[in-house]
Amino acid sequence: MGVGCRVLVYQHATRDADQRIAEALNARVRAEQKKAGKSRKRKINDG
Repeated sequence: MGVGCRVLVYQHATRDADQRIAEALNARVRAEQKKAGKSRKRKINDG
């Protein structure tokens, strides 16, 4: 396998890993935003 081919394999693997990380972070942020929105509504209604 030539150097160019190895670079492409590495870039592909890295891109896939980066995509999985981004998806996990996005899910975490959305969950936290949803949780924060619920607590904010509760504070407004209690106030």
